[in-house]
Amino acid sequence: MSAAMQDRDWRSWSDRVFSGIVVILYPRSFRAAYAGEMEQVFRDRRRELWRDRGLRGTLVLWRRTLGDMLVSGFRIRTRALREHLGSGSHGPSVSPTPGGQRFRDRLGSWAQDVKYGFRSLRKSPGFTLAAVLTLALGIGANAAIFSVVNGVILRPLPYAEPDRLVSVWPGHVFSKDLFEDFRKGVRSIEGMSAWSTYQLPLTGEGGPEEVVGASVSTNHFELLGVQPSLGRAFQEQEEIPGQGNVVILSHSLWQRRLGADPGVLGKTVDLGVESEPPYTIVGVMPRGYRPIVGEVDLWAPMKIDPEDFGDYSGTARYSVGGRLAEGAALEEARAEVKALVAELVSEHQWIEDEVQTADVVLAHEAIVGEVEPTLWILLATVACVLLIGCTNVANLSLARANARRRELGIRAALGAGRSRLFRQLIAESVVLGMLGGAAGLLMAAWTVSALVGLLPRGVPRVDEISIDIRVLAFTFAVSLAASLLFGLLPALRSIRVDLQRSLSEGGLRISTGVSRHRLNKGLVAGEIMLSVVLVVSAGLMIRSISNLQA
Repeated sequence: MSAAMQDRDWRSWSDRVFSGIVVILYPRSFRAAYAGEMEQVFRDRRRELWRDRGLRGTLVLWRRTLGDMLVSGFRIRTRALREHLGSGSHGPSVSPTPGGQRFRDRLGSWAQDVKYGFRSLRKSPGFTLAAVLTLALGIGANAAIFSVVNGVILRPLPYAEPDRLVSVWPGHVFSKDLFEDFRKGVRSIEGMSAWSTYQLPLTGEGGPEEVVGASVSTNHFELLGVQPSLGRAFQEQEEIPGQGNVVILSHSLWQRRLGADPGVLGKTVDLGVESEPPYTIVGVMPRGYRPIVGEVDLWAPMKIDPEDFGDYSGTARYSVGGRLAEGAALEEARAEVKALVAELVSEHQWIEDEVQTADVVLAHEAIVGEVEPTLWILLATVACVLLIGCTNVANLSLARANARRRELGIRAALGAGRSRLFRQLIAESVVLGMLGGAAGLLMAAWTVSALVGLLPRGVPRVDEISIDIRVLAFTFAVSLAASLLFGLLPALRSIRVDLQRSLSEGGLRISTGVSRHRLNKGLVAGEIMLSVVLVVSAGLMIRSISNLQA
């Protein structure tokens, strides 16, 4: 996906999220009067900041806007509720429908439950600290590993129309002439490109330095939908030997080696190739461009001599990819490639060992296919860690709930039904889960960079691993799910209150009962089972990483 398309998708997504938050935070009557104006102001401000500061400006706008919306939404809903109850409010009026009134009453009740949950947890700092730290470890580990899975597997390739990008597999087996056969003989793949990387010494200003170079066909950047931010891309005739040696620099090499000199075009660099003249710089790639071939410092066009075509004697080996033609399916391209391979094998028997297994796969699969199972196993492993943590917190909650039987009995005597008691306990669990999620997200933000450093060499797209909106949503969902996992069972157990017995005990005698002992034993058995699964998953993960490193 190109940078321009990503920008448009981000802006469209940002506007939709703002509209959704308006629906959630503000009452219907207020939205009818002001929602359109609010959305227009947000769009205008977002466009202004995007033009001046790009994505960073939009994030700053969101940080400020979200806080203001939370405060104003709460105030407006409170005024609406007071107005409906006859207390006199100058805020927007609220629809007097019975359904709307029930919703507002329920919303106010939920707010009270959340406040009560905060007060209750504040009274038990030891329990709260132990539970939050336990949850933070599990949720933080899940958020950190999901950021890796998201960056490597789930996030689409950062090129134009990534779903149409394909790779001819296996890679690094194509000679220049074999590539020409495929480029001319496969019609369902357009813009077919070849590339190969190599180490080379760069000399000149700044002293000698070993850099990673890539030899690519001249349509390589056109295939990916990117263009240099300075200068031009390669021209078709530059594939022909004798048509001049040119090179395109990466943004980082341009900054590091040439001090981001805007007058760099036309200068030359010596790549240390014997019998080759210096290469002329014709372009610089944009900041943040991620090469499909890995870390690359500079690109040069591959040279194909038409007079030597058919010789197949070249020793250089290239990977080959392209873009599915408009309307062409992956299976169609596979069938065409296999037919061409059969034809070539019949003409050149020596080709058979290299290309007889040639296939067409999506570029995303070719890049991440080898590491994908390992990362999913790793995510499943840390999920087991979180489940064990939830079981521990559930045990702590059971012990705490037994000590609160008198409190719950008094609330029941004052008229609180079982559903209200259950909701209060679940609200307390959700507050605890969200606190653990916030701490876990902070822990994940600290550990992601260290985690990237621990990944084995060969893991692709590591530079795309970061905490983004998808990771935030995942962390929120995991925190909410964890709240229900550790809070549901203790809440159900606690609402079975024997009112008379709870009050008569006076808080001096607490009978745990056989059922609670059985419940604790069941939770401990569940922890043991999860630990076994965790050990097995860890063994599979270690084996996969060992295979990957080998």
